[in-house]
Amino acid sequence: MSSSNDNRLRFSKKAINRAGEILVADPQNEEALEILDYWRSLHAELIGEEGTFKGKVGVFSRRVKRSVSIIGKLGRFPKMQLTRMQDVAGLRYVLERVLLDSPTFQNVVGALTKALWENTSATRKSVDDYIEQPKPSGYRAIHHVYERHDSDNPLHDGLLVEFQFRTRPQHIWAMAVETVGMFYGQALKASSGDQGWLDFFKLASAAISHLENAPVVADHAHKTFESIRQELKQMGTEQSCFTKLAAIKEVDEKDSVEEYNFWLLELNIKKGTTAIYGFKADQLETAHEMYSAKERTPACIRRDTQVVLVSTESFKDLREAYPSYFLDVVDFTKTLREICRIDV
Repeated sequence: MSSSNDNRLRFSKKAINRAGEILVADPQNEEALEILDYWRSLHAELIGEEGTFKGKVGVFSRRVKRSVSIIGKLGRFPKMQLTRMQDVAGLRYVLERVLLDSPTFQNVVGALTKALWENTSATRKSVDDYIEQPKPSGYRAIHHVYERHDSDNPLHDGLLVEFQFRTRPQHIWAMAVETVGMFYGQALKASSGDQGWLDFFKLASAAISHLENAPVVADHAHKTFESIRQELKQMGTEQSCFTKLAAIKEVDEKDSVEEYNFWLLELNIKKGTTAIYGFKADQLETAHEMYSAKERTPACIRRDTQVVLVSTESFKDLREAYPSYFLDVVDFTKTLREICRIDV
């Protein structure tokens, strides 16, 4: 983590970008990983200082992107530089009880983006509306990217932060993609892996879009809800997607007796267990060091375990914000059952 007594980067941005290039070719390069850890730690400080949203209508969470995801993204986008990656620090708001087609949705999005930066100087760099125009995978959300301006802490000046807004149906779809990908060893979140699963989730996205009276992913935009429903039911049965979803058994974790500012989640996929480590606000550096250390364990390198450092308003919000780290596809399965009118 950065020191308040040192206002200069430990590594030049050129060196940071070069480290990203090296890691694409050699993901275990120790020197490059050290530089990546440092760059990511600056973003961890950002999610550690931003305010919270009380009296909310949803679940607010923050996370620092996993190193394997950072390296994977750099590999998929060769022209991307590590210092300009928009989502190393990510904030997400899942609007639990707000209908997508109601004026309230856009009002809440506007109010939250203003509240997020009311005590911070920042410039909005881009807005991507994947609800009006879903990604080819079927992913739907609104993404705002901000560039931080901070004369008091030059280390944070110029850092990018991504803020995602999702309705709950959009969130349970995205988390199901992530959960199935982790459980079955598929990079589905990156639109890679088994084509059957990718096609299945694209259809599921189209069906859920119809339920929300929202634009449908381009490949299925010409179809009626009934035809999508029938196709989803057929594909889920013939390709055993429903059976495979049922085989994912959620983790039965115990409630934390104490609230923390940060949580390190460590999912053991083979054992179906999740270890949860809590950290107070002044322990962020320790949390990030543990995060980096666990990512370098053999089990994590083999993808037998997955770790992520996150922040939520409460322990209760933790599972709702990150159900994939509890192998929880219950809500998604329930939605499919209702759409297809079958027992999944």
